[in-house]
Amino acid sequence: MTVPSPKQPDMRILRWFFLVTDVAFILYFGFTAAGLIPVEYAYSDYTNPILVAWNWSFFPLDMMISASGLGAIYLHRKKAPAWKSAAFLSLILTFCSGFMAISYWAIRSSFLPFGERLTSATL
Repeated sequence: MTVPSPKQPDMRILRWFFLVTDVAFILYFGFTAAGLIPVEYAYSDYTNPILVAWNWSFFPLDMMISASGLGAIYLHRKKAPAWKSAAFLSLILTFCSGFMAISYWAIRSSFLPFGERLTSATL
């Protein structure tokens, strides 16, 4: 009796997710640095210095995401087994970045349904 080998990750599908996410992070921070995002399309309080600092605090993490994701694509093309580790790191960092942002906006009541607001009693 033969034991089936575990399914290997398919980089053909992951590659497109990595490309879209990683290039989007790079473009977003490039556009933000150049002041190309109109205020009406930005998040609430876009010009608040505290939120500007909060947004830029994600820059190092998001660039690490892009570097590890694009690195995973490169390593996969070179048939280097390390592509799996780079891809896994990119996915973990992407989760962390997204979870931090969603948590922040949820605390600020920006993601609650029907315009409900968090109060000190609900925290």
